[in-house]
Amino acid sequence: MKRLLVFIFINLPILILFSQSKDLTELSLQELSAYEVTLVSRKKETLFQAAAAIYVITGESIRMSGATSIPEALRLVPGLQVARIDANKWAITSRGFIGRFSNKLLVLIDGRVIYNHLFSGVFWDMYDVMIEDIDHIEVIRGPGATLWGANAVNGIINIITKTANATQGALLKVGSGTEERRFGVARFGKNVGLKFHYRGYIKYFDRDAFVDAEGNKSKDRWDVLRGGARFDWDPSGRDNIRCITDIYSGEIGHNLEGVSLQPPYMEWQAHRGAIRGYSALMSWQHYFANASVWTFTMSHDNAQREEGTLDAKFKSSEVDASYLFDIGNRQQVIAGIGLRLFQDQYQNTFAMSVFPSKRNLPFWSAFIQDEIFIVPSRLRLTLGSKFEHNSFDGFEIQPNVRLLYLPDNTITFWGAVSRAVRTPSRAESGGYYVDQVIMDTTFLHMPIVIRMEGNPEFRSETLLSHEIGCRYSSKEWFSIDLTAFYNKYDYVFSGLFNTPFKENESGYEYIVFPILTDNKIAGIGYGFEFSTELQLTKSWQILFGYAHIHMNLHAAHGGIDEPSADRTERQCPIHNGTIQMNFNLSHSVSTTCVLRYMDYIEDADIPDYLNLDLNLRFRPYRNCKFSLVGQNLLHDSILEYQPELDYTQYTYTQRGVYSSLTVSF
Repeated sequence: MKRLLVFIFINLPILILFSQSKDLTELSLQELSAYEVTLVSRKKETLFQAAAAIYVITGESIRMSGATSIPEALRLVPGLQVARIDANKWAITSRGFIGRFSNKLLVLIDGRVIYNHLFSGVFWDMYDVMIEDIDHIEVIRGPGATLWGANAVNGIINIITKTANATQGALLKVGSGTEERRFGVARFGKNVGLKFHYRGYIKYFDRDAFVDAEGNKSKDRWDVLRGGARFDWDPSGRDNIRCITDIYSGEIGHNLEGVSLQPPYMEWQAHRGAIRGYSALMSWQHYFANASVWTFTMSHDNAQREEGTLDAKFKSSEVDASYLFDIGNRQQVIAGIGLRLFQDQYQNTFAMSVFPSKRNLPFWSAFIQDEIFIVPSRLRLTLGSKFEHNSFDGFEIQPNVRLLYLPDNTITFWGAVSRAVRTPSRAESGGYYVDQVIMDTTFLHMPIVIRMEGNPEFRSETLLSHEIGCRYSSKEWFSIDLTAFYNKYDYVFSGLFNTPFKENESGYEYIVFPILTDNKIAGIGYGFEFSTELQLTKSWQILFGYAHIHMNLHAAHGGIDEPSADRTERQCPIHNGTIQMNFNLSHSVSTTCVLRYMDYIEDADIPDYLNLDLNLRFRPYRNCKFSLVGQNLLHDSILEYQPELDYTQYTYTQRGVYSSLTVSF
């Protein structure tokens, strides 16, 4: 707390100097309800008329919150559970099953999939964008596999960046703080004629380490240098061609749980790991005279991680083509095909190995979806399915049916029934991860190794989801969004103790107690999500979100007394909520405060907590802005999440404050 007060005192004279010009405000409710989204039907439609539990965080809302990373921005989404593991790792999920690799959440950046098939999830420390370049983030809570494929089970996130045309000129931003030690971004955009626009950027940040349970500094400091470019070209008035590239290199720190066959067998060790990679995306949209649209997309992602127990290289290449067309006056069909090739290579160790250590995984897919306008502008039925073949357990069908009803222009009712699957990961289908090494001193007098082992017979997890929802908007000062869901899960991941056996490693004999991955859990998850927006005055806006969820999982398919079912239930908080308040205090001064509540997490015995982020902004001139941001202000340090099985040590999130100066010209 003392550091926070000193930091504010030093910056206070600078804050008082700023006195004129007008800050940006959030979109009006009428503009928000008409906001165009693409996740629900792969085409532009208004948020108000989308038949799904979709939420949009605008880029301006993210910047007003003071978030410095994508996971921090996702805290603003009602119903999305975001917990920080350490200074560079997060656990993010929707509707349960939280973990560092939340394997039922599909994440995209500008339509490029960043889901990784090693553990089935996202390495959040490797993926980032310039916050000032985010146009908006679309989040679907619930399945969307019919259009986006496997692993879009409990949710989909798409981070959409601004076009190059919207980022012309130059922008510089620098800042420093107690946890955000130093950071800076620079961007320049220009046009060539009226049809070709481009931009380039460079970004660097250095984030301080958090603390352990005793309050000592951990080793999880994080710094990354990143750069990229975007090109947008419309050569004919009917075409839209875009190219987006990105390259990065950085270091991630953490305490690793080292395991060996010699005393002390298990020991925490500080380690500095490296991450590096590059990506590229090219898409072409052509608009025909009959209003049909052809879209072709190619993307490539190349990444490498070195973090002690994991030394891996990943490559992902994807080709996707779709065609949108009308059938008569009351049907609109979109159909497409795609191929995704995931390639990986691992340096196997005693602590963790994947078999085979190098593999190519092709994923073939096709989809079709038909929107039938039963009553134009009032009643719409959507039917569709995804057909997919994966390298683990073969062919999958993921259908859905959605019904949308608009009695008038202020209210929407919708319902959906969907099937989705989560495909196996490389670790689940072949390989092992050492959980514990202990010495048996009573009978065997040799080390005992307890390890999770992959199962070639492990199959896809399945979901059958039922959802209903409604939206109301006054178009002027009030809107509300309510969704209820009932999810039925089957063939969910479980661990089963198998027959022990003896192994030899470098002359050391030991006994292996294997925990075999399997699909012996089933059950349900149900609850509701609620959000509302109030425009109380022209200068005062409140956004409120709340989610309530229950899970009931049990042993199935011959499983007996599955402890992992109970653990998964107890990892899910029943309540979580967010309040974001935006104020324009004057023409030059505005502030945003975000209050977050997370319920008790029983499995890790993490108490419920309330936390506060505050962003105070001053704009002395139209192109100059100063911000003072406080994060996690209600606690000196707090434990947000404790992974059950992870080779890195969790740390405590600290209170922090930073200031930044942004200049554009």
